Amino acid sequence: MGTAAELHRPRGLTSDGTSVYWVEFKAHTSRQGVIATGEVTTLAGDPCNPIGSCQNFIDDVGSAARFDGPFTIAYHYPPHALFVHDSANLAVRRIR
Repeated sequence: MGTAAELHRPRGLTSDGTSVYWVEFKAHTSRQGVIATGEVTTLAGDPCNPIGSCQNFIDDVGSAARFDGPFTIAYHYPPHALFVHDSANLAVRRIR
């Protein structure tokens, strides 16, 4: 049995039928939970300052991406894309 994932102020929730996706506002990340296994991973973002603000944003992949206060997430079918509302950066960003 694995350990429980820690969540920090989760926001938004969407699913593609296989996984559930959400963003963590103050951890500045987007996360994925696989429904069948319960495994939770970080898709994009880096908790640069979990109690404060991440200055600016960085368009990149995985932990090299930088958000500031992601607020919601949306799944678009097709093309199986995920979009994050990066609230403090006034942007909507595609992460997958």
